[in-house]
Amino acid sequence: MLVIDAASPAPVPATQNGGSGSMLGSFGASTPDGLAWGASNAVAHRVVDAVVGPRTIHVQHEEASAPAPSSHAIDSDACDSRNQAFLDVCYTLPCYLS
Repeated sequence: MLVIDAASPAPVPATQNGGSGSMLGSFGASTPDGLAWGASNAVAHRVVDAVVGPRTIHVQHEEASAPAPSSHAIDSDACDSRNQAFLDVCYTLPCYLS
C-alpha cells in the first residue's frame, strides 16, 4: 500500500548547467561535433566506394541542331539596342571604378 505524506515538500527541480552560455562557447562545442560527423561521412563514402566501386559520371554530348523556327513574330531589334546599351555600361564601368 502506497502512503503519500501531504506535509512533505515537493522535490527541488534540477538546475541546468550552462543554459546561458556564450555564442562562442556553443560554436566551440559544435565545431568538434561537425568535424567528427564530416570525417565519419568521408570514411563511410570510402567504404561504399570500396564495396560498390568508384563513382563514375558519363557525359553524353549530342550535336547541336539548328534551332527550331520561332512561332513568335518578335522584332529582335527591340532587345538588341537595350542589350548593347547594357554591354556598353558593363565595359566602361571598370574605368570609372579604378
